Amino acid sequence: MQSSFAPGARHVPEPLIDVPRLNDIPRLIELTKRLAATAGLHTYRCPQTEPDWRLLIEAEDIVCARMKDGRLAGFYAANQFDLVDYEKDRPQVRAAHNVLCNRFKLPTKKVSFGAQAVIDLAPQHTHLRSQLLRELLRRVGLRYRYLFTEVPKENAAELQVLESEGWRCFHEEDEACYMMLDVARALRSLATHLVLHFPDRPEKRPASAT
Repeated sequence: MQSSFAPGARHVPEPLIDVPRLNDIPRLIELTKRLAATAGLHTYRCPQTEPDWRLLIEAEDIVCARMKDGRLAGFYAANQFDLVDYEKDRPQVRAAHNVLCNRFKLPTKKVSFGAQAVIDLAPQHTHLRSQLLRELLRRVGLRYRYLFTEVPKENAAELQVLESEGWRCFHEEDEACYMMLDVARALRSLATHLVLHFPDRPEKRPASAT
């Protein structure tokens, strides 16, 4: 497979890692529905309605990758399970979350209730998910000690990717693994990983407030 950086290859601009705006909600919904239909699995535990997406954005629990033309190439969200009725429909997920909180003697608000990455099918941006996770952890790191999520065991590809990001299974049932991510440890690991792959890229800093 030809690298996008090979001579003669078409250059694909890097997306901007950003915080979604409220007017991005239709794009977030479209991206999630389109990729879920392509996958053929109910693997994306994300809000379904515009008001719930608004709550997620206003809580600053989501980051996105924005292309120059305004399209979204993906997003990484945390603490979104309460917005998809997990409390009512999947009480065992809340029970697993409580197991994690009790293990480390943490209040429930210090452990995100859910995490989900949704990445568009763009092979040119092979490290996009890592960049999104790093930015998400930077933004939520003062609020959460750990991220928590649930993954069906049949979704072996997602389990493999999560493990490569530093997630580990702390509890499992017949059909699901419950995963945890140490926020501080993952940030250190991602910083090293991304520097090795982009050694000459200047660090992007947010613009100072005026």
